[in-house]
Amino acid sequence: MRHSLIERLFSGFLGAVLMLRVDLSSSKGLRRAASLALAAVVLLTAAVPTVSADNRFPWHPQTWTLGRSTSTWRTGSDSMYFWARMTWDADNASNMRHMATHGYRFTHDVQDTSNDGAANNNLNATGRYSTTMPSPYYDRDRSGFRNHEAEITSESSAFPSSGVEYISLVEFSHWYSITGSTGTNWFWDPSGDSVTQPAQVSAPGCPVLCDKWDAAQGLADKIMGYTAYPSKAAPAAAPVAEADVVLAEGAVSQGARASGKAAYKVERHHGQIVLEADLSDGLRAYLDTATAAATTIAVDGASRGILTFAEPVTFADLRALERQGVIVETIEAVTANDHGPRWTLGSPMDDATAAWIRDAAAETGERLLGITSAQVVVDASSLRNALDDPLVYLVDLSIEHFGRGHADKDDIVMNDVYWAVAGWE
Repeated sequence: MRHSLIERLFSGFLGAVLMLRVDLSSSKGLRRAASLALAAVVLLTAAVPTVSADNRFPWHPQTWTLGRSTSTWRTGSDSMYFWARMTWDADNASNMRHMATHGYRFTHDVQDTSNDGAANNNLNATGRYSTTMPSPYYDRDRSGFRNHEAEITSESSAFPSSGVEYISLVEFSHWYSITGSTGTNWFWDPSGDSVTQPAQVSAPGCPVLCDKWDAAQGLADKIMGYTAYPSKAAPAAAPVAEADVVLAEGAVSQGARASGKAAYKVERHHGQIVLEADLSDGLRAYLDTATAAATTIAVDGASRGILTFAEPVTFADLRALERQGVIVETIEAVTANDHGPRWTLGSPMDDATAAWIRDAAAETGERLLGITSAQVVVDASSLRNALDDPLVYLVDLSIEHFGRGHADKDDIVMNDVYWAVAGWE
């Protein structure tokens, strides 16, 4: 019998993992005590204190189960997933959905609590994540040389459903990189400490100094939880100090501002620019406007943006686009099942990504529908090739459009529109 990733993550009490629960009344998902060996995900002990839940938070999940499991990013067992399982009862689920009508959303937040006094935390969020929360928005916050915080916010106004168990996992690593005068250099931080994993209500961020979604103030907004992680010796020959690295400011080419109507909305958060498709006139109108703008933008050379597929595609389809000159930087994929919420899997694109996505989907017991979107770089030629591909719904170069003329803004992000294309949101 196949054991899913979730069963392997959350079953087996042979000292493999200790979990935090807000309400221990439900044992669903824990009834299988046998844990099988898993090459990609090895469970570790994670001592976690109990958190008290009461009725001060009428929106809160009735169960909030936290833990940690090892994973591999660059070298064997160099990283870890911090995960949360959550369920809502009917009243609290209804309250959370009601709050969504006023602009609030639910967020699973993971933040490294360590700091060595030099604005550097121990761990680095890799950009990989998995979740069954619908319409997820993933965000990382940087401190010093590391992404010390990662958040997944469900942007769906219909979330959550009562009685449904949702799962959220984000990956952090001891590896981190610094780009300097000698290129990109990788370093290892062996330290152990803990992360906070609050369940929180988030509100749209403030105009300048906030993230797209920030913890809502004045709402008793968080159920706090902590998950410890151990120190881990560096792999052989891995540098563990950055003192000798000379940082160099990267030259940013301002370029010419692209012509054409901008079809997106702009929000500024902590120096990060968040762009959002403006669908107020409908999806088709946005498609036409964004496509017309993209053809103008790409004339000026390599341009970064978001490619949304018309339907989930395979890695073979993605490789075919790469052979046509499309540079793929990150991807997002989804799964399907007949018993609950689908998984969304996201990752930077590298040599290990295809195997990681396939394994992650297979080990959850889910069927991998395919890749739904990607952050890409195109020029005029590869853009034409992509737009001629019937599998491509939209190549949106709003990131490039905004970036030109904003040389001081090197962190611009944008979500795809696949959930709207698929009619899921």
